[in-house]
Parts: sequence; structure tokens; C-alpha cells
Amino acid sequence: MLLAAWLLQADPWYVVLRDITVILAAASLVLSSIFLSIVGWQLWRLGKELRDEAHPIVGAVQELTTTVGDTATFLKDRVAAIPLLGGGKSAAPGPTKGAPKGPSARGAATPGAGTPGGSGIHGSDTHGRA
Repeated sequence: MLLAAWLLQADPWYVVLRDITVILAAASLVLSSIFLSIVGWQLWRLGKELRDEAHPIVGAVQELTTTVGDTATFLKDRVAAIPLLGGGKSAAPGPTKGAPKGPSARGAATPGAGTPGGSGIHGSDTHGRA
């Protein structure tokens, strides 16, 4: 008899289905919140690790920048002072008397180097033999 009374007062099937849907939606909201919290925590750890890895590199780059800037300042001061010491003349020495001229001045062995029959790198390989 109790069962019959309960069946007569029971909610229709769509009300039960609605309640189940609300329960599943609440459970999915809780699970997605937990998942989102885990992802956020992992991203925070990743950012912290990247910062720790990049910090020495940034320090080395800053030190290098300072060194290059100091070197450029040093060279600028020295190069700007060189023409003043020369009295308006070039600081590079001119050719000395008796300096070789022509192809041998550029490092070739003989004036005919590089030609057929010459003794240069690309010449004949006779080594003095005819």
C-alpha cells in the first residue's frame, strides 16, 4: 500500500531527469574548477622556473653590455686622440725606400706567378724541371 501511495504522489519523469541534470552540472562545475586550479598552479610553477633559468642569462647580457659600452668609450677616447698627436699627418707610416713593388709586394713569389710556366700557386708544378 505504501508503494502504491508513493507511485501516485511521485513526480513525473522529467522532474527527476531535471534533478539528475542539475546534479551532473554541479559535479562538472566542481571538477572543472579543480582542473583549472591545477592548470593555474602548473603555469605558475612554469613561470617561476623560466624566471629562474633566464635570470643568469639576463645578468650575463647586462654585464656584456656594460663591457662593450666601456670598450667603445675607451676606443672612442683613444681614436679621437690619435690625429691630435700626429699634427695633422696620417698616423700610418708611408712606404719605405726600397720596398718591393708589383705582384711580389702582394705576396706572390715572382712577377709571373699565377701564369702558365710561372712559379706561383696556380702555375706549373715543375719545381725547376723543364
